[in-house]
Amino acid sequence: TTEIYTLSLLDALPICEARRPGRALDVLLRRLSTEASGENRAGTHPHTTTRVALTCRRPMSLVFGKYEKIRRIAQGGMGEVFLARQTGVLDRLAILKQLRPDLASEREFVDQFLDEARVAATLNHPNIVSIYDVGEFNSTYYIAMEYVPGEDLSKLWYAAAKAGVGLPFQVSVRICFEAALGLDHAHKARDVRGSPLNIVHRDVSPQNIMVRGDGVCRFHFVPVAPK
Repeated sequence: TTEIYTLSLLDALPICEARRPGRALDVLLRRLSTEASGENRAGTHPHTTTRVALTCRRPMSLVFGKYEKIRRIAQGGMGEVFLARQTGVLDRLAILKQLRPDLASEREFVDQFLDEARVAATLNHPNIVSIYDVGEFNSTYYIAMEYVPGEDLSKLWYAAAKAGVGLPFQVSVRICFEAALGLDHAHKARDVRGSPLNIVHRDVSPQNIMVRGDGVCRFHFVPVAPK
């Protein structure tokens, strides 16, 4: 089936077939650099939209009855990560992290997988990626989380280095500042009874820091990068 969405340019590019995979990074770099230097051309709106046709296969069943997988975006030792669409009352993009089926019988891996989600789900902060759902579906464990339209910091650094420009100082400071705000919130987080959660991230790495098209930073407390 073909679905038509109106998305920001940076939302649309990761979803389409990657004929020009560096394009989104180029746009993101230009937008961040322009924002940092204050050079915004007259008549250019920062949230220009475009209509994009998405062609994807309709799956046999929806994860948790509402998440439709669009394509795989990462694969690691413990599982796979998919771009997905939440259907029903809410119609939006999401990220699905799936535990490998062969690990679903290993209690240690299941506990680790679910603990990541439980901890992240307690956090509510502008600089932390939100968790939507977690649980078992058709004998497979999933975590559904917020989709962040942008690129992770490691890809941003690579694109900047490849272009020979480097990230502007103001942008680097902003990314570090917002990531620190997210971590500070997690370190001070308490449960519903008011007891400290004593959260330690254990994987503060560039691939777990997402930079949105408008420059806002969002921290993944459920790592989506392959291990």
